[in-house]
Amino acid sequence: MAERPQSDPDTPEPDGTPPAAAPRRSLWRRMTEVPALADVGSVTSHLRAAAERRGWPVSDEDASLGAVLTEAPLRLTAEHRAAPVTRGRVQNWELVAFDVVYLMPNANHSRPLYAVTAVPVPIPLPVVRVAPRRFLTHGGAGLLLLTSGDEAFDSRWRVLASQDTPEVRALVGEQLRAVLLDGPDLDEMWTAAGHLAVSRVDGQHDGLIDEHSTLLSAAMAGLQRAV
Repeated sequence: MAERPQSDPDTPEPDGTPPAAAPRRSLWRRMTEVPALADVGSVTSHLRAAAERRGWPVSDEDASLGAVLTEAPLRLTAEHRAAPVTRGRVQNWELVAFDVVYLMPNANHSRPLYAVTAVPVPIPLPVVRVAPRRFLTHGGAGLLLLTSGDEAFDSRWRVLASQDTPEVRALVGEQLRAVLLDGPDLDEMWTAAGHLAVSRVDGQHDGLIDEHSTLLSAAMAGLQRAV
């Protein structure tokens, strides 16, 4: 018996019946599923290209950043990696920029889930989280909500910290608040493993490294005045 040719999903049946719609994934599944491997090269290459333009070295992966990921307020597992990674100097600060990817069962990496840029801090800091108020902050239980007295800032941004210290107040000082208020409210700033970091749900690229370095420079300038 001859097989019936496979019909085009967009072509009506011979009796005029409209084609069945393809099943749709639920919004929750689309938000939480592990990304596919599609477009890995085209997305990841943005970080490599940005590093090359700056003359910064690039490594495929950096295990030393494992502690930063472990303490990050991001929904990560042991299978998430910092890859690729670049390091370079902006103003007075030694920055590290990387994508956060998921290690697939076939040992390949997913497309980037987060773009992270970080700078080592010279003194121990409490746990700090600075995020847009519309964000659901992961790992914020037990932290203090700090207000700045700047109504425009406090209405858009939330500052959480394990302690209310002069260093934290200096970090989230007038200079950083001005940069945040002038930005797109897409980034989260946090402390982890001796670093101050900024993350965004995106892959790293030239413009984002610039945006993150501006945020980190403003925060570190405020902190520098307090120590």
